[in-house]
Amino acid sequence: MSSPPSGKGMYRRLLIVVLLFWGFFLEFLLLSWVIRLTGRRRNGVWRKRLYRRQAARFKKTALELGGLLIKLGQFLSARVDIMPREYVEELAGLQDQVAPVPYPEVARVLEAELGAPPHAVFALFEEVPEASASLGQVYRAVCHDGTEVAVKVQRPGIEQVVETDFKAIRFLLGLVGRFTSVGNSVDLEAVYGEFTRTTRAELDYRQEGRNMEMFRRNLACFDYLDLPEMRWELSTQRVMTMTFIHGVKITDYQAQEAAGLSRRLLATRLINVYLKMVMEDGFFHADPHPGNVFALPDSRVALVDFGMVGYISPGMQRHLKALFIAVSNRRAGDITRAFVDLHFVRPGADLGRIRQAVTLILDRFYGYTLDEIRNLDLTELGDVILELVREHPFQIPAQVAFLGRAIGTLVGLTTGLDPDINLVHIFLPYARTLAFGEQDPLEVLQKKVLQMGGSLAALPETLQRVINQVEQGDLKVGVSEMVAVARAMREQAASIRRSGLVVYSAALLLAAALLHINHQEVLGGVALGLSLVTFGLGAIRH
Repeated sequence: MSSPPSGKGMYRRLLIVVLLFWGFFLEFLLLSWVIRLTGRRRNGVWRKRLYRRQAARFKKTALELGGLLIKLGQFLSARVDIMPREYVEELAGLQDQVAPVPYPEVARVLEAELGAPPHAVFALFEEVPEASASLGQVYRAVCHDGTEVAVKVQRPGIEQVVETDFKAIRFLLGLVGRFTSVGNSVDLEAVYGEFTRTTRAELDYRQEGRNMEMFRRNLACFDYLDLPEMRWELSTQRVMTMTFIHGVKITDYQAQEAAGLSRRLLATRLINVYLKMVMEDGFFHADPHPGNVFALPDSRVALVDFGMVGYISPGMQRHLKALFIAVSNRRAGDITRAFVDLHFVRPGADLGRIRQAVTLILDRFYGYTLDEIRNLDLTELGDVILELVREHPFQIPAQVAFLGRAIGTLVGLTTGLDPDINLVHIFLPYARTLAFGEQDPLEVLQKKVLQMGGSLAALPETLQRVINQVEQGDLKVGVSEMVAVARAMREQAASIRRSGLVVYSAALLLAAALLHINHQEVLGGVALGLSLVTFGLGAIRH
């Protein structure tokens, strides 16, 4: 695709894409007929082989044609809820890197957008691109004020290419919905809507600039993170100019070691940045592939390319928090309810079966010791979770699908930087924040103890009032049963008082331990003393 496509070129492209997917469709029909004739003994093996061949063919065609097919492959690799494993694995490594458009064609786009030729707008403009992707190309330039910048220019005619690909994809989805059972379990219109929205957003470089500025505000607390700065006076919908980031590719380990950078520190810092984006901001960079992440001097990190972003709504953040707490407490029922609240489960799903599957996963992994968790094979755990998603009527909302894809890519980058990285130690502070919010855990404990203590303290008084009503005749109870009931209730009240004192004692003992850990020895000693006193009172028989 070295020049803006003509009408004939668009028809040819549309024909290639439609024939590609039509061939897939016919292969599925042929496979189903073969299975009916020969039985289902090798059904699974045949399907896996077919999926693998189709995914490889799709990847080859996408790299040849560029345009939207690469974006579609990246999108499908994130939809583990609807795509076969073989497709996801084959397309996961599909990077947006295609042959560049010749410079004269790019220069015409720049002149049309900025009102003058590149060498008039910029003091220096390099004609060989730094990077070339399916929707645009990036060039290095120098402004007249001496600022070194990166200039991102959309490929000529890309809007027409995108609309042609949209038509082909829509046509194929219509066939799938009409002639297969996929439409019964997957909302194809919703999937198509997700894809078109995210793609069209990437075609507006002004929106990408606004995304970048939002990240600069949200992540300003990290002094070890560099983000480009927009030059709005040299940016339009089709041209984006930003300060140039000098760095080493995050996967170039040899260059990092030659520069004296700490790979462990780079991995830790990258994870911390993403934890802030996801857990606090609800707005994250959704495409952290190796071409978008750089290592800088002093083991700082940099992110570029903010066209693909993800959002997590406040409501979804609350439900994710509930899911985290449910997993922490090993409550399969609460986990299942959180799945429903997150709209992970399709209407009409058998929640009982899902709860049973969740229970099996919890029983398998929950009892791991800390050392076992540190050495846990994340791939194994991921495979088990993917099986849960595939075997039950799950659907993953777009924002969560992009988050899963981003996290998967991030895990690959960080484990490549430091295979021995301890994710538990990095996640603990954020897990604490997620569980307790901004409150100190000791304050939360104190409130819970006071609430429990208040209830326990009030209950004996309530029971005493009931006893008094029985003795005074205000409560109608059979005469032969009244004395036995009153005696039983007095014993129960005394037992509850003792239990309440024991609960207070346990809470004070826990508070003493927390205070001691935080080097508050005096307060810890007082709490320990009160714990012993209350335990002694609770042990006295009345």
